[in-house]
Amino acid sequence: MKTRLFLLALVFGLLLNEPLISIVNRPVLVAGMPVLYVYIFGVWVVMIGAIGHELYRHPTTDEPAADE
Repeated sequence: MKTRLFLLALVFGLLLNEPLISIVNRPVLVAGMPVLYVYIFGVWVVMIGAIGHELYRHPTTDEPAADE
């Protein structure tokens, strides 16, 4: 699980890095908002959803396993 969370952080860090931001930075409006804002907000929403899905898929417990 930690490896997948690390990879998700790495991918989203790359998506929010300067080369991709400069590609998206255009004087175009999408629903009245600059496309750069839509891109950053979209990446942020997808990041929260992906991390939430990964944490929900692998719930952790602090209780030790019971040996019966």
